[in-house]
Amino acid sequence: MNGTSWVVQRAACLLCLLGLPFSTGFGQEPAAHFRSKVRLGPREGVGLYRYYPGHWNTIQVRLTNSLDRDVVLRSSAYVGDDASLQSGRSQWFPAQSAMETSYPLWIPLPPQARPDSCQLQTQIFEFDGQSEQLVRDSTGKFTTTDLVPLCSLTAAAGFIGPAFDAANKFEEDALRQFVTAIRKQNQLPTTIHEIPDRILPALPEAYSPLESLIVADDRVCDDEAALSAIREWVTAGGWMWIMMDRVEATTVERLLGDRCDITEIDRVELNSFRLTHRVRDDDVHFASEEHEQPIPFVRVSSASAKVEFQIDNWPAAFWLDYGAGRVLVTTLGARGWMSPPRGNDPPLIAPAVDMTVKFFAPKSRADHLPDELQSVVEGYIGYSIPERRWIVSLLGGFAAVLFFSVAALWYARRLEWMAIVTPGLGLAFGALLILTGFRNQHAVGATIGQLQVAEPVPGGDVLRVRGISGLYFPDSQMVPIAGQQGGRLIPDMTGLAGMNRRLVWTDYNRWQWENLQQPGGLRLAEFTTSARMAAPVHVDATLGPDGVHGFLKQKLTTTPEDAILLTSSGRVGVKLDATGKFAAGPDDVLGAGQYLAADVLSDAQRRRSKVLETLLGGTTRGQFPRQPSIAYWTAPIDGGLRFGEGLQELGEALVLVPIEFHRPEPGVEIVIPAPLVQIREGYGPDGTVQRGLIESRSGEWQERSGPTTAWLRLQLPPALVPLELQSLNVVVRVTGKLGRLQLGDWKDGGLHTLHSWEAPVGTLKTDLTDMSSLSVANDGTVHLFVSGGEADRPEAASSVTDRKDYWRIESMEISVRGRIAAVEDTR
Repeated sequence: MNGTSWVVQRAACLLCLLGLPFSTGFGQEPAAHFRSKVRLGPREGVGLYRYYPGHWNTIQVRLTNSLDRDVVLRSSAYVGDDASLQSGRSQWFPAQSAMETSYPLWIPLPPQARPDSCQLQTQIFEFDGQSEQLVRDSTGKFTTTDLVPLCSLTAAAGFIGPAFDAANKFEEDALRQFVTAIRKQNQLPTTIHEIPDRILPALPEAYSPLESLIVADDRVCDDEAALSAIREWVTAGGWMWIMMDRVEATTVERLLGDRCDITEIDRVELNSFRLTHRVRDDDVHFASEEHEQPIPFVRVSSASAKVEFQIDNWPAAFWLDYGAGRVLVTTLGARGWMSPPRGNDPPLIAPAVDMTVKFFAPKSRADHLPDELQSVVEGYIGYSIPERRWIVSLLGGFAAVLFFSVAALWYARRLEWMAIVTPGLGLAFGALLILTGFRNQHAVGATIGQLQVAEPVPGGDVLRVRGISGLYFPDSQMVPIAGQQGGRLIPDMTGLAGMNRRLVWTDYNRWQWENLQQPGGLRLAEFTTSARMAAPVHVDATLGPDGVHGFLKQKLTTTPEDAILLTSSGRVGVKLDATGKFAAGPDDVLGAGQYLAADVLSDAQRRRSKVLETLLGGTTRGQFPRQPSIAYWTAPIDGGLRFGEGLQELGEALVLVPIEFHRPEPGVEIVIPAPLVQIREGYGPDGTVQRGLIESRSGEWQERSGPTTAWLRLQLPPALVPLELQSLNVVVRVTGKLGRLQLGDWKDGGLHTLHSWEAPVGTLKTDLTDMSSLSVANDGTVHLFVSGGEADRPEAASSVTDRKDYWRIESMEISVRGRIAAVEDTR
């Protein structure tokens, strides 16, 4: 090689090295211009414009394809410096086009050193169907960093309000002033997350940071995806306020779905009126001042409404149950709930404070299933573990062979051969152990086990499904977890640090995990999703002399098993035939610790009993289910989750369908089984306040050491009102020395004893037949007096008051017999 050629080659290499940075990016034409700034203002952004740690949030980026060819671009985002867990959105872009895209992003809890903000990193990739290439933005950066402020407001509320309209500025200003004032009166931050977007968030996760949502505009009406997301969010425990004076009746119908029974009569305007509020069976009136500009009022009727305020016997504010959530509907304009302003002072809220304190109060939403149920999922997947005898035999055999080998070589005076024999025996028996472990490890193939709890979203044909999945693989492998109907599933990623995993959304309800490595063994994960049914799932029922009977309408592919009537107060066995017809009477009530109507339980039924016992206890005691429901078991429901090919699918689903009670004809005698009669402590007709004998949330009776009196509030199904009481069958279980237990009512201005037990022990039963002073209120409640820890005998009183022996009512069950009364039109 001559010197000239050597110099040329060295120069060519140098040029290649100098040109390498340009070939890897700097000289590359940008595939897209984009902005990854997180939108916070009302004019640029999506969703709430506030970001809550520990929740799903929504981010938005704007992408521009400046090339002359179509491309698929992926926007990816992660929080902080940990790029191993990302969320992203994949979208097709035509040539020379621009588009804004949004997707959910989980924001973890920030470190205590910086709790008010986090760094959001965004990147853009060009995807060709198999591989992706990181591209630069218009500023030449591969990664864009934004500082995102975090929010931690108490009782966060969203507001879908009207767009600015100069013609209605007076009413719009009053509306916003009203919302701000009631938050202030309830000692809550006045910040409301206004959602002004024309296209509303289409995923329930976008609303997850909210505890309440106010709807005062009709633009939600034509957005089917947003309607479905809001309904699912309310079903999961959100509270929604519909200002009906601001929206049309069709918007209310679409928000609530097919189960909406609100009928609009007409719309009027009022210059003055009188609000009537029902408090402890008494009417409290609030007279309005004269308003120069009339206030809008919508006159409606609803059979299922729990009316809080009325104007001339027309509902002005009422509540509706909706899955695990609630809906507040107001038909009176905002100015009607405020006193006219005087000077610069803010308007004074009159009766609205009492109404809205419940709506804006912080709430606990139980999306999380108890951890105790993880063992149930583990039980679906059978492990093949080597028998202990076999392992002990192998080790014993190794020791025996080694002993005889030593003895034989010692006898032959060839102990030096032990240097060869001992490792050889160790290798042989070690190979047997490895072979045994390998055989047992692969005895069970790849398996997915699921425990699901499914509840219908009211007013539609969608089931909301939440649960725990267990993924088992004999060996480590990539797992293509995907969702085709929305929802979410975050696998257990313990030990996967350093691997870049990404949750990519390809449509508003389609997503997939990429580069997700599943180690060998079992990994658990919680999930939520939704399943669309061929027809709505619901239960129509009524009551008669033999209890509850009705019809279960469902289009699931498998036959329901182990059906029961389930309430937060108890359970009733259900006789369910193949057509969906069922009956549940007072003789079918299940006792304490009994969760299925079977005398001898199979392994599957014992597992189901454990699930029900767990769901009905703990933090959800007295709160699950929120409405009386028919609960039954079926095969896992297809919620669009996919875990790859060739997996064995195991598990089951508990389906809870709320019962829609229909009122029997007047004159029909009915029996209400005890689980349908909820018992809570209330205020007495004599002005007695609550004494804490019953814990308000769980309904659990508290222990006492002395005389105690309380008024019980028996809640009957409101659909049965008006109802004439005939008798109450009472079963009480007591422990401790309480001297005397007494039941009574309020008659002729004083307490009237209905029944008493002296020095009671164990289980007590009685039929109360004197109903002369007991009545059912318009909301389906009956008041009953109870006292304990009293006695006429001095020695019994001494045992209670001096020795301080504790006593307790362990449980009380009351079944009701009555006759349906005729409805009188008082309007």
